Amino acid sequence: MNFVNGFQKYIVFFVLLGMLCLSTACSRTPKHVQENSLNRVKAIELEQYALKCYDKGMHHLRKNRYELARERFSVAATSAVSPELRQVALNSLKRVEEIIDVRGLNVYARECYEEGLFYLRQNRHELARDKFSIAASSAVSPELCMMAQESMERVDRMVLDRR
Repeated sequence: MNFVNGFQKYIVFFVLLGMLCLSTACSRTPKHVQENSLNRVKAIELEQYALKCYDKGMHHLRKNRYELARERFSVAATSAVSPELRQVALNSLKRVEEIIDVRGLNVYARECYEEGLFYLRQNRHELARDKFSIAASSAVSPELCMMAQESMERVDRMVLDRR
């Protein structure tokens, strides 16, 4: 019985000694290895954050909230660690900016068209024709382009009839 108790003491001693050696070895892990591990964890967190931003950008895009989508895609592109996610986010950002630009052109064309109608009601035909011409050339929507061209032709006929 004393032999078993003595043997158990040695086993416990060697187990504790092994644990002490392991803990000492872990605490003596080179600093660059610890930093690399920490950098990997940060990179994973950044990639997850970028993916969440990309998903939110897609959600905003489906809801036609283009400014919010642009903001989320921009954050995703700058936060992404992997080149694949960065490229996907940049492509989405480019697409949203194109949509915003197109919408801006249509708004500008609509304003020019409205100004053309205003000048036409005031019989200021040259100014009206200029505004219709600008609207026709900058409109992205075919309907607005056609309306502006028809109005421009109407003004041209009015000017010719007056002569």
